Amino acid sequence: DLDAEGARAASLHPGAEIEVRAPDGRWQGRWAGTFADVEPGDVLLYEDASRRLALSVNGGNAAGLLDLGPDDEVELRPL
Repeated sequence: DLDAEGARAASLHPGAEIEVRAPDGRWQGRWAGTFADVEPGDVLLYEDASRRLALSVNGGNAAGLLDLGPDDEVELRPL
């Protein structure tokens, strides 16, 4: 689990472009305020209702796109 404060400490900031590293590849995304801030099919990081950061795909499925299982780790890096 990652919250916004922890992400900022790791040099990730709202609005920034990010690299998402998953076991099967790398994708570019953005830390967005809403899904409307990115194009359909784009990867985004956003703060959910519980104030945790969530990874998603606008109009899609992040777990499917990134080929992630329940215990897979994802690394986020600023671009």
